[in-house]
Amino acid sequence: EGQKSWRFAHGQDHRQPKSVPVSLPTSVHRPLEAPCSNLESLLFVLRPSLEQLTSRLSRVGREIASLTLILWDIDGDSIEIHASPARPTFCSTLLFQLLRQLLEQHDFHGESPVEALELMATEMAIVQETQGDLFDQVRAEPMALETTFQRLVHRLGTEGVVMPALLDSHHPDQQSAWRPLSLDAEP
Repeated sequence: EGQKSWRFAHGQDHRQPKSVPVSLPTSVHRPLEAPCSNLESLLFVLRPSLEQLTSRLSRVGREIASLTLILWDIDGDSIEIHASPARPTFCSTLLFQLLRQLLEQHDFHGESPVEALELMATEMAIVQETQGDLFDQVRAEPMALETTFQRLVHRLGTEGVVMPALLDSHHPDQQSAWRPLSLDAEP
């Protein structure tokens, strides 16, 4: 016992430190007070639910890369809507606008009223901090850029939204190519 105490006192501990496992809060379930069949009522409940999810994830250093909204109607059927921003984010306003666009494309007329919703962060990323420039005018409207990018991808597909790239070739006609556009890519 004495030798064990002497080793501990001199930092010779063979035991490895263990941390408490932390479960990530990846979903928010929200039952509605009364079933709703219009988009405005659904959006009214969706915004605070999305803010709650993004707030929980930002506290543990995570951003949402892919989000799933599940709507349950009174018949027990469900509708899944998937949204993926171009870059992982914890900006609830941006994610709300993406979900709103997708919900506006869905026709709620003739379907059973929605009685509950669930938001699930299906893919997450670790928060990447970036240093901004005081006079940088390029990223003045990141939500407008994201919205435009998502609209183009929705209409044209990921292969339809492209940008030119330079290639290393001595032939003038082979010095450029088209590659898919990514908002993460450096110009």
